Amino acid sequence: MRLTIAVTAYGNIDHGQNPEKPICGAWLKADTIEEMRAKVRKWQYDENVGAGNWAPAPLWLGDKRVGYMSYNGKVWKNKLSKSKVIEVPDWKL
Repeated sequence: MRLTIAVTAYGNIDHGQNPEKPICGAWLKADTIEEMRAKVRKWQYDENVGAGNWAPAPLWLGDKRVGYMSYNGKVWKNKLSKSKVIEVPDWKL
């Protein structure tokens, strides 16, 4: 498997949950970015994870971190909290 992602969901304050406490997480592996997005969507569905629970998920290509996946499946070079956010094109993955 070429790609690895660490997905984590935190409590959603809108639902009375602690936003600093992880409620679930997983390591997922895939050969293509399309396959990875499908696995992440399935994990989100299976664990009932919404955008309010999602934490930016680090994504590795081999042993090199290439960015972070947002809830909608886009990959960004840096965390979304940074001032300059750059999307990583699929062809680079």
